[in-house]
This record gives sequence, structure tokens and C-alpha cells, in this order.
Amino acid sequence: PPVTVDEVGIGAVKLARKSVRESAPKLVASRGMIAKAPIDTRAAFVLSLVDGRNTMGAIVDMSGMLEDEVKAILERLARLGLISLP
Repeated sequence: PPVTVDEVGIGAVKLARKSVRESAPKLVASRGMIAKAPIDTRAAFVLSLVDGRNTMGAIVDMSGMLEDEVKAILERLARLGLISLP
């Protein structure tokens, strides 16, 4: 049987939701770990944008910071064990 537009639309939405989840940094630290982490205010701001749904690109856009700076901050947060990167 032919595939309907509705079936393709539902599949596309599921795929989009899945890909966003998989390509977004995720918070893995407790509040206590975050409170003790050696991070500055810029890193804390970027960390506040990590929710498991926001992709790196979205975090760059929301932060208003340069992409290279955001990526460097996210990589440092991952090395500190506060987040996991996709």
C-alpha cells in the first residue's frame, strides 16, 4: 500500500525529536558537583543552557558567544565531568 503524507509526517517528527536528543549535550552532574566545580560565570551560563534538548548550535545561538568559545567551554565542562557531549 502507498505511504500517506500523514505517515511520512509522523515519521519525520519522530526522527527529528530523536536526532535532537542524540546530538545535544546532556547534564550528568549533581547540583552539588556543579556548585563545587571550578567554572567561571561564562561557563556557568553555557552550562545553564545544557538541558539534553538544546544542540550545540542552539546553545551557541542562545549564548550570543562565538562558536569556538562555546565549543571550548562545553569541552571543558565535559572534561570536568559535568556534561556529556554527543
